[in-house]
Amino acid sequence: MSTSESQVQTEASNVKELAADLVKARELAERAHAGLHRRDGQPYITHPVRVAMSLTHRPLAVRCVALLHDVLEDSTAVGSADIERALSHTIAEDVVTAVVALTKRPGEFYGAYITRVMANPIAREVKVADILDNLGQDPTASQVVKYAKALKVLCLDDDLFGKGVELTHARARMDLLEQRTRDLAETKKEVTQLRALVESREQSIKVNRDEHREFVLSATAAITQVEKERDNLKTAVAEAIREQAKLTQENQRLAATLAVTTMQLAGYKARAEGRPQDWEANAFRAMGLAEDYLKRAHAAEGRAAGGSEGTIPLPAAVQAEVRRAMGKYPNWPTDPLHALAVLGEEYGEVTKALLELTYEPHKTSKEEARKEIVQCAAMALRLLASFDRYDFKPSEQHSQSGGSEVRS
Repeated sequence: MSTSESQVQTEASNVKELAADLVKARELAERAHAGLHRRDGQPYITHPVRVAMSLTHRPLAVRCVALLHDVLEDSTAVGSADIERALSHTIAEDVVTAVVALTKRPGEFYGAYITRVMANPIAREVKVADILDNLGQDPTASQVVKYAKALKVLCLDDDLFGKGVELTHARARMDLLEQRTRDLAETKKEVTQLRALVESREQSIKVNRDEHREFVLSATAAITQVEKERDNLKTAVAEAIREQAKLTQENQRLAATLAVTTMQLAGYKARAEGRPQDWEANAFRAMGLAEDYLKRAHAAEGRAAGGSEGTIPLPAAVQAEVRRAMGKYPNWPTDPLHALAVLGEEYGEVTKALLELTYEPHKTSKEEARKEIVQCAAMALRLLASFDRYDFKPSEQHSQSGGSEVRS
């Protein structure tokens, strides 16, 4: 047997083994993707089958990898470890290596993953076919951007970038002629012709690629500039809104201060003229005006911060309770400690209500507890309204040692 015939038989044996691997790869892929579906509802196995069919002109090893490229990453039918063992025991080593290279690791950045795929020629070619199939299945906008960036990296050289049907078929034909023909002289002639065709196509592709790259760079620069100007405009508008809100907030605070000051002056005048009830009424009126302005200031502050409109400084329920209490009990203790005792009594009621709500909830309710808190707050405001009228000095005291003397 001649050397040429021996080589042909060896190659034929290799082709048979790879063909058997292709059948095993299809069976293993069906096991791994059983029960899984694509985003469009189709069985998952349809995706690797389409990728493999797009590479029918390529060697059988490439098609095996195409069928198996997702079995380690998108598999629930069997464990990942079982799939890896099945791969290593039934599939050629170069196929297994390419499949592992195509499997994205947990936590791995997509850019690093694509760089790792680039190192394996078979994995790289299958990944390009995989991305092209995904782009034909109604991808999302973010997927289109991701795949476009990946293709830009994967197709940097002339071999893969823009590879057309005629070029790939020419290379496939060249490989078949070099491996299977017995007529070496005729093979060399045809190979030379095909190589010339390939070089011609590659040169054309290179020219088109350079033109495309310049266009992409120019378009990218223009888009970047537009996005930068848009972001600057957004920042300027947001800053103007914040400044307007700050001015509104400051105006409201000044108005609140002016209202309180005006009412305080009126109160002091009423007090000087011997009209204490008018003084208290002016004090509470000042609180109401201040509350209204401060509420607006809080709303402006919330808008300036880009959030809610803030909280109301003085709830309406407390104001209503103050008015009710003053109408029912217009007089108030002139002694600060006596006034504190009134407040302390209300505080005791709040304490009792909250303890019952916590440990004996059947005796009270949240509404009752809230009512006690409002009453306590109203008494605190009445104490605050009379605060400037008090003379703070120690009261008289007596001894409990048996005598009756009085000590100040």
